[in-house]
Amino acid sequence: LKERANDDARANAAVERIKFLHSHYNIAQEDFLYNLGLFVLVPMYLVKKFEWRPLTDLEKNAMLAVWTDLGRKMGIKNIPKTVRDFEDWLETSESRKMKYIPLNNKMADSTIAVFQSMVTTPEAKARVKKFLIGLMSQRNRAAVGYAEPPKIQIFLSESFFWVRGCIVKYLMMPRTAPRLVTAMRATKFEDVDVEKVQTDGKINGNVELAGGCPFSGGMRYVPRFHDQGPIYPRGYKIEELGPTSFFGKGPNVCPVSGLDVAPVV
Repeated sequence: LKERANDDARANAAVERIKFLHSHYNIAQEDFLYNLGLFVLVPMYLVKKFEWRPLTDLEKNAMLAVWTDLGRKMGIKNIPKTVRDFEDWLETSESRKMKYIPLNNKMADSTIAVFQSMVTTPEAKARVKKFLIGLMSQRNRAAVGYAEPPKIQIFLSESFFWVRGCIVKYLMMPRTAPRLVTAMRATKFEDVDVEKVQTDGKINGNVELAGGCPFSGGMRYVPRFHDQGPIYPRGYKIEELGPTSFFGKGPNVCPVSGLDVAPVV
């Protein structure tokens, strides 16, 4: 979605997939809008605090425009028209609704567990959790039931990114090409009926791929971040993405033509 033009057929296929997946859950409009606001504003906050330079107003407005377009395609209403208006709306929403309940703590622990899976020893996992808690805002920590950490822990967590910002600013040359994480184009695989799919970080089960686009055939996308780990080692189709319980279900939108080929049930 972020690396393709708004009218790109592949991006539109991804939007249709997201809409299908979200349609199975009872999500209020205000919750949709709040999460959209996080995608707009949190990167701006992180860049301002940790990056080697601040964003320009043009860059901020461009980020708002990209996410506003996606929000409208998903049917989200009353999207604020300026960054400042979105900041004010988000602050009002959080001050009114962000309260602790036990489920918040469970969700936070599950999210941190994703990062802990990158290390192996219990000591390292504990350090990862302390590091991430140190990066959270005081309001977020209270909402998920985490105790306020010592100031030195917060300082050490934030210092990691301050040091990174200095390294980028003073020791690294500008990029000569954009850094993309999605494949520029699909790759042809002879074994179209892939026998294994990605499940919870491991390769499990036998699942027959959804059929569909007459133009793509066995064409599958292979992520460009394979150097960081084997994610979708056999590639993926957009209509296969999402929780495994929805695998092979939903609209089968051709990423080549942008046409809704046939519903998959």
